[in-house]
Parts: sequence; C-alpha cells; structure tokens
Amino acid sequence: MLIKKTGKRVSDTTIKRILKSAKFTWKRIRKSLKNKRDNEKFNAAFESIQELRQQDEDGEIELWYDETGFDLQPTVPYAWQPKGEIIEVPSERGKRLNVLGFFTSDNRLEPFCFECGVDTDVVIACFDAFIKTMKGGTKRTVVMDNASIHTSAKFKKCIPFCAKKGLIIKFLPTS
Repeated sequence: MLIKKTGKRVSDTTIKRILKSAKFTWKRIRKSLKNKRDNEKFNAAFESIQELRQQDEDGEIELWYDETGFDLQPTVPYAWQPKGEIIEVPSERGKRLNVLGFFTSDNRLEPFCFECGVDTDVVIACFDAFIKTMKGGTKRTVVMDNASIHTSAKFKKCIPFCAKKGLIIKFLPTS
C-alpha cells in the first residue's frame, strides 16, 4: 500500500525501529469487557475496595482476594520471528492443577490444591479451612468475582456462617 501511494519501499527493520522509537512494543492484545460494564457500579466497587485497602493498611481488617488455576499448557505469546523460522514453546497436556487460594496485596497466600474438578462443595471446604487459619479477633474480608460456584444458592447459605466467624465476603459487581 505504501509503495502504491509513495513509490517507496520500507524494510521491516526500519518499521520496527520507527515503532520502537515511538515507544511501541510487540505484545498480545488484551481482551476487555470495559464496554459492557456499568460505570456507576464499577466506580462504586472501586471506591469500596479502596476503603477496604485503607482499613487493611490501618490494621482494622485483613483484605484477601480469591483464587486462580493453572495447567501445563502454556499461553502462546506473540514474538518477532525471522521469516521462515518458527519459535516453539514446549507444551503438554496434563491434569489441571486447581489452586483455590486466598491472597493479599502483600503477597501472602493461603493455597488449597486439587487435581479434581472444583465445585461449590470444594469452595465451601476451602472457606472452612481458611476460617480455621484466622487468629482470634482477626477480621478478614475476601473480595470475590461472580463465578457460578461463588454465587450458587449453596455457597450463599454459607456467607452468614463466615460472617459470624469474622470473615466478610464482598462480591465485585456483575457488570
């Protein structure tokens, strides 16, 4: 297209150099749901989390966040590759290791590992075990997403029990 408009050719190296000097980098584009979120709910949740962070800093509560999972199949990144050459990342299928963990912004982690599937019963068992790690008088707040195993009727029945033990559960807004 550039050749048609200007009659000039530009090498890949020149384009790469220009892009780098303009502070561009080659990386994977992120998926985003920003266009679907309710900004009022998002901003209210953001302010609420900021307040929780302040309470955590002041020692009033311990602020924790919920889990993640891992498997042996890597995410394949984009990379600059010489023409005709292929960069390969070793990959293998294996059992998924589910790690339900509670973590803090200062990198403390209470992990629970499973090779089995994770359902509401497993999540409830993890919360029960997490409560047992609390020292007397400790107040914890866990910020959670709205995964179906977190919002099931069975899990919601456990929320008052958690609150009685000093563990408050806060959900992020759904949109």
